[in-house]
Amino acid sequence: MTRAQDIAHTPVATALRNDRHDAPPDAVLALVLVVAVLALKAPDALTLPQFWAEDGTLLFPEQYGHAMPRLLTSAAGYLVVLQRLVAWIATGLSNVHAPLVYCSAALLTGALSLWSLRRLPLPGAAFWTLVAAVALVPSTGEVFGTLVNVQWLVQFYLLVPVACFLSGEKPRRPWLTVPATAVAALTGPFSIFAVAGAVAGYACLWIEARLAGNLRPHRTLPRPDAAIVTLAAGALVQVCYVKFGAYASSPLIPSWTALADIAASLQAHTLGKMLMPNAVFCLVAAALVVLAWSGAGTPVRRAVVAAIAAANAAQLWTFACKYTTQPFPIHTLGSGDRYYVMFKFGFWVCAVLALATLLGRRRHLALPATLALLAAVAIANPPEVLRRPTLADFEWHKHAERMDRGEAVTAPVNPAPWILSVPAR
Repeated sequence: MTRAQDIAHTPVATALRNDRHDAPPDAVLALVLVVAVLALKAPDALTLPQFWAEDGTLLFPEQYGHAMPRLLTSAAGYLVVLQRLVAWIATGLSNVHAPLVYCSAALLTGALSLWSLRRLPLPGAAFWTLVAAVALVPSTGEVFGTLVNVQWLVQFYLLVPVACFLSGEKPRRPWLTVPATAVAALTGPFSIFAVAGAVAGYACLWIEARLAGNLRPHRTLPRPDAAIVTLAAGALVQVCYVKFGAYASSPLIPSWTALADIAASLQAHTLGKMLMPNAVFCLVAAALVVLAWSGAGTPVRRAVVAAIAAANAAQLWTFACKYTTQPFPIHTLGSGDRYYVMFKFGFWVCAVLALATLLGRRRHLALPATLALLAAVAIANPPEVLRRPTLADFEWHKHAERMDRGEAVTAPVNPAPWILSVPAR
């Protein structure tokens, strides 16, 4: 019997499985709900698809006129393989359909990434809280329906190979899991943070095993599988691009001012407004993580909570390093909100797990209580931060027709004053 099977048959795990709070999400219902939520966050992404920022100024122009995908061309200092693949696929169609391909791919890959989290060895309530947080947490909407920013949602998929590694679960379909992990790991720098989470989760398992009297925990702890090795390899590639590329300018240790500014901005990006002193909010967030970890029930669940917290901390630390040399206004929701995506959604997942710990035998009330809090936060904020405002219609079809005729084109792109430029062919 493997370690994962042994843990699954403990009395605590059996009791958790029989609890409504712990019921696993139905796969079909979960997928339908996630797709619906993302579609409603940016409804015009499908009804009136438009390029957003680097979609039109970077991805489309750099692929324009090339027969092969520009997979090894970095963007902002790291690889974005998923976006490059989509940009390449779009070249097989008329230029007029390019924005629709970009927006549809963003919706589909973002939805699949969030949907995959139902496989985490956490209570089902954690997944439903995550979906509710995506729907109700205030945001600028820049990560929804935009291909260039879909990496901020794809990063959530990377938690799946980490959790499978920590639980000892082998990939069910390695022919699909390994390539998907490779693409996700090479899309943005998030594989680096996921590896940091895997190390923290493994350390958690190791420490618990030693405290339980196991003098050689490495013999019983899970061993790396193909997916986690692929994730680590992708992280190594991204590290090389980040540290040795043209954008390698940030220090490894941020300034105290940067750390203080980011800590002070967490509440505004998570709740949409200041409801308590920033120091109190940071203490609440830390307490939620501790309670979620202590009430996890099994070593594997505690390791997964530790991994998620560590990945989040690594991401905020890296953001602080960048902010040290490139400061910009971050104390309001309208600026830099994408850097807080993992934190703001993870905050509410920890909240439902922490409430379950505090409620004990009544932990089935944790989900409705958390949903009520999320609803209260949504009501307290204006509607425009719950759904992306409709983008301006720059009549892309007119510019696409000129491209199809081989003309040089300069076209406006959302948000103004971004400009797309392609040469004559």
